[in-house]
Amino acid sequence: MIKLINSEIINCNLSNLDLHHSEFTNTTIKNSDLSNTYFVNAKIEASNIKYSKCYMSRFRYANLNHSGFIKNIIEEVRFTNCETERTTFFKCSIDKTEFINMNFTQCEFEWSDIRRCKFINCRFDNCYFTGTRLLDCIFRDCTIKSCFFKDTMFYEVTGLNISYYCSDDISISYIHDINLITSSDFTGTMLDFKEYITENCSDDYAKKHKYLSLIKIIEQEHAAYEGKAR
Repeated sequence: MIKLINSEIINCNLSNLDLHHSEFTNTTIKNSDLSNTYFVNAKIEASNIKYSKCYMSRFRYANLNHSGFIKNIIEEVRFTNCETERTTFFKCSIDKTEFINMNFTQCEFEWSDIRRCKFINCRFDNCYFTGTRLLDCIFRDCTIKSCFFKDTMFYEVTGLNISYYCSDDISISYIHDINLITSSDFTGTMLDFKEYITENCSDDYAKKHKYLSLIKIIEQEHAAYEGKAR
C-alpha cells in the first residue's frame, strides 16, 4: 500500500505490483508501465495516467472519480465495480478489455479506439463519445441515457439499442453521424428504433419526421454496404 498526493511518477516500471488500498490524489503517472498491476480498493482520484501501458491490469472496487486515462494503451484489462464519475478515456487504444458492473457518469471516451471489448451490466449517464470508434464490441445488460454521440463509428457492435440515444433531451444531431450500417443486430435495432418513434413521437411531427428520415438514410446505407459485401 502506498499513498501519494500532488506527485509525479514518470518513466517508471510499475508492472506486477499489488497496489491494494493504495491512494493517488492529484498525481500524474506518465510514460510508465502498469502491466499486470492490481488496483483493488485503490483510490486514483483527480489524477491522470498518461502515455502509459496497461496490459492485463486489474481495477476492482477502485475510485477513479475525476481522473483521466490519456493516450494510454489499455489491453486485456478488467474494470470491475469501479467508481467512475467524470472519468476520462481520451485518445486511448482499448483492446480486449472488460468493463463489469460499472456506472459511468459524465464520463468521456472521446477520440478513443475501443476494440473487442465487453461491457457487462454497465450504465452510461451523460457521457461523451465524440470521435469514438467501437469495433467488434459487446454490450450486455447495459443502459445508455442522455449520452452525446458525434462522429462516432460502430462496427460489428452487438447489444446496443439505438432507441436509447433518442430520449427527449437528446437532439437528433447528436446521432446523425453514427455509422451503424454494419451492426450485426441491424434488423433488431431498426425495429426497436421504429417502435420507439411510434410510442414517443406521435404528437411531435417534426421529431418523428427527422427520426424516420434518419432511419431511411441508415437503411439505404446498410443496403448499399450489403450489396458491396456480396
